[in-house]
Amino acid sequence: MDQITMVRKSVAAYQQDPVKPQGELISERLPETPAKGKTSPQWQVINEDVVKTMARLSGHIGVMNFASPTTPGGGVEYGAHAQEESIAKCTYLLPVLQQFEQSYYQPTD
Repeated sequence: MDQITMVRKSVAAYQQDPVKPQGELISERLPETPAKGKTSPQWQVINEDVVKTMARLSGHIGVMNFASPTTPGGGVEYGAHAQEESIAKCTYLLPVLQQFEQSYYQPTD
């Protein structure tokens, strides 16, 4: 299935979902989270689709998402293949981000 079809199916599933997850815009900096334990976390850099990597791994996984400051979901609706688009194509990320399109995203003059 191509990416544009996949994101359309994800958005349609979101619209049909009776318990849609709701996003929350956090406008103030959150306090730093103290470290747990005494060992440093393990880091890996993998040349792989981020969603595929998250599905393959188990345990506590963190993903740093480099996201578009101007467009919810980046270019996912046009077939772009960067990290944000990879996440947006098969999750509810896009419709949740679109809730904040008017209040958060920078205009693209």
